[in-house]
Amino acid sequence: MLYILKIGGSVCTEKDENNLQAKEETIQRIAREIKQAMENKRFQLILVHGAGPFGHKLVTDFEIDNGLKNEEDFAKFKKVQESMKQLNGIVLKEFEKEGVELHPLVPHEVIRQENKKITSFDTQILGQFLSNGKIPTLYGDMVPDSKLKGSVVSGDSIIAWLSRELKADTVFLGTDVDGIYSADPKKDSNAKRFDRINESNWLAVEKALDEASTVDVTGGMKGKIEKMREKFKGGKVIVFDANKEESVFKALTGQKIGTLIEF
Repeated sequence: MLYILKIGGSVCTEKDENNLQAKEETIQRIAREIKQAMENKRFQLILVHGAGPFGHKLVTDFEIDNGLKNEEDFAKFKKVQESMKQLNGIVLKEFEKEGVELHPLVPHEVIRQENKKITSFDTQILGQFLSNGKIPTLYGDMVPDSKLKGSVVSGDSIIAWLSRELKADTVFLGTDVDGIYSADPKKDSNAKRFDRINESNWLAVEKALDEASTVDVTGGMKGKIEKMREKFKGGKVIVFDANKEESVFKALTGQKIGTLIEF
């Protein structure tokens, strides 16, 4: 069984505070739960983590989200890459403390885009890691772009590509919300969780997400679902709250959690 686990920026960084700070204790807990899950169940795992402020804040501040125009922009492009390497280094270090060895792949070395869409992705080394029982790790990054010279590749885009190309069995999206809701559950007490999403109720779900007001929980989440719906036919996607204790362990060991998406 091949699983892909995404740990969102809202889980592994202080995204709400917009600070360049990683949640080290949370990362350690997730490492422990992955280790426990792999001791209880046999599966291959690819780990992808989000950028949080380490990527999004700098890209916005530098105003390079729509491409690179001059040498100054190229210098900013490299600073974002260095910032993401810094965050990835923290993730590697915290996992190592729990006895879990991750094998990083640097996205800007293996991914190329055209107008913000992936056109090539060298997965050869990733496949070698998996076949040797290792856990390859990737993250959102800025990569070369044939039209824009440089552009952001999100963790969600990486997952959508890999899930299709490698025929993953299940994708787990660890966010700060316990599934897909009709509105932001942090602000609306009447928000209802969709326990299961498939083609039969997708239009109703899409309408609810369009009518909701927040970007992180609706617009962002809608984009995640649409990417998976387009790229990952026949697979399972589980959206869950990775900030909760034991949530990653429960997800990876097949316990009922969050929202199940099947297209």
